[in-house]
Amino acid sequence: GDEFATRCVYNTMNKTHITLGGETVHNEMCLHIFAYYPRMNTPSICLNLISTLSWEMFMKRNLSSTFNYEEFEEWLMNINWTSQLTSQWQEFYNNTSRLVMYGQAGNLRILTLNHLPKYEDLKQKE
Repeated sequence: GDEFATRCVYNTMNKTHITLGGETVHNEMCLHIFAYYPRMNTPSICLNLISTLSWEMFMKRNLSSTFNYEEFEEWLMNINWTSQLTSQWQEFYNNTSRLVMYGQAGNLRILTLNHLPKYEDLKQKE
């Protein structure tokens, strides 16, 4: 069968302002979309996100049950980014727990990953 792998590599260490993730030209994005022929009636999805509990512990504040993205963005934009804080942030990103959602429409599954798995390139087939 076919295999797809997406690897996104960013280095924004030379910037003086934070770069947010998103789909605009000013954001960092890692998006992998492929089309399958013949058409599938039940497309699949796979995504991961940092859990609210992890954000609460890192931010040292209680987040409401309805997440306010604008408030979160404002919090990020007002951080005084030092090299020490940048290292702490990278450690948090690499090792925090995440929610993973995957499956097909009407049959989504959710699981918790304790941390991101160590990345390994796919082996080339001969």
